[in-house]
Amino acid sequence: MLTKCQQQLVMSLMRVGAFKVDTKEGFRLSLHDKNPHAPLSPFYLNLRTDSNPKPGPLTDDLVRGIAIEIVQAVAKRHIRFDAIAGIPNAGRPFAQAAERYLHDIRSPVAHVLIMKSEDSKGLRRLRVHTDSSATNGSMEAKHVLLIDDLVTSKTMKEMAAEALLNAGHKVAGIRVYLDHSKAGIRKLSKPDVPLASVLSISDMLAVYREQKMITEDDAQAITRYLAQ
Repeated sequence: MLTKCQQQLVMSLMRVGAFKVDTKEGFRLSLHDKNPHAPLSPFYLNLRTDSNPKPGPLTDDLVRGIAIEIVQAVAKRHIRFDAIAGIPNAGRPFAQAAERYLHDIRSPVAHVLIMKSEDSKGLRRLRVHTDSSATNGSMEAKHVLLIDDLVTSKTMKEMAAEALLNAGHKVAGIRVYLDHSKAGIRKLSKPDVPLASVLSISDMLAVYREQKMITEDDAQAITRYLAQ
């Protein structure tokens, strides 16, 4: 059962266009780049801000609301961390908002910056920015909480965890706002790096159904798609 604040946040995401539904035409997702014959998605999620290379509709207030939900979910699990890093690029605004929120409630943490790069063969890589300004002046190893917007695939999350480990940090866990993957969250190849979400698509659909923000036919079409 979602809290009132969680329900309000989910409804706000629909209102700004972060959650879109089209059960007739459908949406192409990143997974169609590798599997062009996969069924089109009847819904589309965009939890990006206008500063993202692929801009989205999220406002600063929505980013802060999502960041607070992530931090509170982590607190309930009693996960120990002393630094936060956003998985590039979508996770970075939430990590920054989470850091500001923790500072406001007098639980400050360091910020570790993870950057995208390419190797000599043009392959995508992630690297940890080691400038002291990225870790509040401290270069010592941190227990880093990785933050992202969605779970669609595990590739980028595993790359981020590997980059932190290679830089000498420890990974306290990976927390995302929403599990968008059809099969649900699966374990990473690193069993000691827990991955969890605050909400699932089913949680969102329950709110939209209750508030009459989505038709029953559309809700059932999305449910059938997720069950494939």
